[in-house]
This record gives sequence, C-alpha cells and structure tokens, in this order.
Amino acid sequence: MKSVVLVFASLAVNIAYSADINPSIQKYWSIAEQKKLDQDITWQRLMYANKNHKSDVTYSGYFISENGKNNLKEELKADISALFMPAQDNQSIRCKFPARSQWLMQKVGIQENELPQVKCSEFENWIGQIKPHKATLIYATDFMGNPSSMFGHTLLRLDPKDQQQLNLVSYAVNYAATVAGNDNWSYAWKGLTGQYPGEYSLMPYYRKVKEYGDFESRDLWEYELNLTPEETRFLVAHIWEMQHVSFPYYFVSDNCAYRLLGLVDLVKPESHLQEKFTHASIPMETIKSMQ
Repeated sequence: MKSVVLVFASLAVNIAYSADINPSIQKYWSIAEQKKLDQDITWQRLMYANKNHKSDVTYSGYFISENGKNNLKEELKADISALFMPAQDNQSIRCKFPARSQWLMQKVGIQENELPQVKCSEFENWIGQIKPHKATLIYATDFMGNPSSMFGHTLLRLDPKDQQQLNLVSYAVNYAATVAGNDNWSYAWKGLTGQYPGEYSLMPYYRKVKEYGDFESRDLWEYELNLTPEETRFLVAHIWEMQHVSFPYYFVSDNCAYRLLGLVDLVKPESHLQEKFTHASIPMETIKSMQ
C-alpha cells in the first residue's frame, strides 16, 4: 500500500506543473468551475462530505490533493489533473478510483482517447469475478446473541446477468464493525460509543447464508432494488475505492443499514435516504424507506 501512497504523492507534486503545459487540464478545470461540480451532490457523496463540506474520510490515500480532505474543490481539480498523468500498471487514478474517475470524465466531457493508456488488471479481474448486473437488499432478522444484531442486519447481494437460480454463488457487500477477538464485556459499550471501525467488505453470499441460517437460525428476506446494470456496476466500483476506508461504527446509528442507504443515495442522486435517519438507523425502518 505504501507504493500507492507514493504514486499519488508524486501525482500531487506534478499537478501544478502539468496544468501549465497541458491546456486540456485548464479547459476541464474551467468546465468543472462553470458547472460547480465541487457542489454536485454526487461529488459530495463520493467524498463523504459532512455539513461543513469537508470529508469524513480519515484515510489519506483516499485523496489526491494534500488538502483534499478539507477542500473538496481542490480535490476535484487535483483528480482531473491526475487523469492526464501517465502511471504504471494498476497505479493510475482510473485504477484506484474507477467510479470517481468515470463520473468526472462524464461530467466534464473527457474522452478516453485524450488520456494516457492505462492498465487496471487488478480492478478488472476483481469486478470480472463479481459480474454485477443487479442488486438485492438482504435483511437478516434479529439475533439476540449479538448486541450488534439485536435489530437485524442488512447487506447487498450482487447478481450477474441472467442468473435464475443458485444465488449462493453471488457476491455480497457487507458493512460491519471490525472487532478484536479478545473483546468481551466491553463489546457492547464500544459498539454503542463508536470505538470500532466500520468497514465495507465483499464476500461470497453463501458465507453469510451459512452464518445466518446454519449458525444463528435467522430468516433472510430479499428485496430486489430498482437499479440499472450501470448503476449497479458504479456502486460496486465505488466499493473498490473504499478498500482502506473505515468509519466509527455505532450499533444504533452509523451501522450497516445507514451505510447501505448511503450507497443507494450515491447511485440515485435524487434520493436522500440517509438524511431521514440522523439519530437511529434500525434496519427494518431503513428498508421501509427504500420502498
């Protein structure tokens, strides 16, 4: 991971110089400025902007600009510049941030043939295994044996095209707290006070079915989401971007249900699902909000 940070650091150092010699960068900066893209709701959500228009992401590798966390407009300009930077295989911004790059290119009108050729074999192999075509919201009923599951749990199942049966071979997007193995009596308290990191993960769906059905005897309810294949792929590409990002996990508020609402908000700009749950995000209530 250190090499990735170094690559992005070198990109940041060279951005100002590149802007002087590459008129295309200045051109697309101007378009972004005219469209006020830094204020666009999708950009704000990609950056996990808070009410102060600063990012809640603490992982420095999520930003190209050195001050990107605190200045989302500066980060947007740095990202546009980085698109024009040659990079080694799998090190381009288009490989590390495929959803963000796609959105920027579409919004300012950058054509692929204007950019240096890139090879993103790691990302392409990863998403090629998943083959995301549609998304289904899964609700696992409550489980009293675990404080974090007392109100149930939600995750997303990703199904490939034309899959009729055997959904167990699909992949699932999960958001959960990462808990140290030696936590015992302090587990509930830490979960209620945000002392665990919450992280996205992607895993074979059958693993969750085995965990919930065989080990915990929980019912699973399925709700297919009205997402297009393009929206589904964009959502999954964003999960790739979030590999090293975590947020404080709160069992009652900033939990699995809340973060999955954020993913739906990202691909459906007109929706504002997260805003309805500022104090408590009970999985069943969040499912109702998606109707």
